Amino acid sequence: MTQVRAVYEFEAQPNSGELSISVNEVLIVVREGIQGGWLEGRNAKGQHGLFPESYVVRINTSPALPEAVGMQQHNPPAVAVEDGWNAPPASSHYPRLPPSDEQQLHSVAAPPVFVPASQDDDDFDDWTDDDEELSESVLNTADNPEMQNYTFSNRTTKGDAMVKQGTVRMKNINRFSNFVKSGMEDYILLPSRLISKTEEHHEIVLTADGAEWIPVAQPYYCIVDKPKKESKLKGLKSFIAYSVKSSLSCIQVSRRYKHFDWLHERMSAKYILIPLPPLPEKQVAGRYEEDFIEHRKNILQIWVNKVCRHPVLSKSDVWIHFVTCTDEKKWKNGKRKAEKDEYVGGNFLYSVTFPNQPLDSSDV
Repeated sequence: MTQVRAVYEFEAQPNSGELSISVNEVLIVVREGIQGGWLEGRNAKGQHGLFPESYVVRINTSPALPEAVGMQQHNPPAVAVEDGWNAPPASSHYPRLPPSDEQQLHSVAAPPVFVPASQDDDDFDDWTDDDEELSESVLNTADNPEMQNYTFSNRTTKGDAMVKQGTVRMKNINRFSNFVKSGMEDYILLPSRLISKTEEHHEIVLTADGAEWIPVAQPYYCIVDKPKKESKLKGLKSFIAYSVKSSLSCIQVSRRYKHFDWLHERMSAKYILIPLPPLPEKQVAGRYEEDFIEHRKNILQIWVNKVCRHPVLSKSDVWIHFVTCTDEKKWKNGKRKAEKDEYVGGNFLYSVTFPNQPLDSSDV
């Protein structure tokens, strides 16, 4: 079985099915691939439960490579070399191992590679493919395919690299550069290929303190309240919904955690230059406990407060859509529009107006 070592301390909530772990504690994993980033395992005391996968690291228990049998019996023949600069590589003079020895060398397989399973996005428009909707029967079934997030693959082929969603394209650039990671290389080095005109616009102004985003013209606030357990498909799927009401429109909307998670993903992709506060972590076990629901509501309220106070995030089109849209059809159209937004990453700067005068590098 797989062994892991805890690198962070995790305290389990009472009666939640979770397992408390301490730093450097060794655990045995009995089930992997639980949605929400959880592992199921037991500790040295025999206690059994769930703990976050991100809180542990795997212990390498792979056997060491065996010594090549027969290498001493098959020494390379002596080669007379007059000019060291023109000498062929030494490895080219080694004879091929006997079949038995070669088979032994290749019998040590590389550890399996975890490849995320491809998921169809068609159901995501209906907001039905998240762990928040899993019924209790699904959570308690180890063999259910919905609980398996990952598939094993011992060898990656060219066809495996082409997945339905989001094929990765390699660029001939230094991928370790912060300049590249931020997405600024296309904005600075390449001419703009954007055709559509951005509806969202922001401005940077010079003040006595330096360059700043233009302040919010009409401050407002949002309230996250009234968490309620709801269900669909005749009770087969259940989830917690929160009411979100802004003073900007006085419209009350119902949003689930997966809606917040989607919003965070879209805003993180678009506003890469703006630090975005994290959301509370997902949880599978005990997610209907009153203490957990209240705690999550409080964290979501803190997150919403920070967005409302930010001069850019508070005016974001996807954020305004999130807190004001009540019509299901308009909600889905706005969702697709946000996912097809061209002004993300470095392209976001095309929707920003800068001061004409040059700026001091110390103020930027």
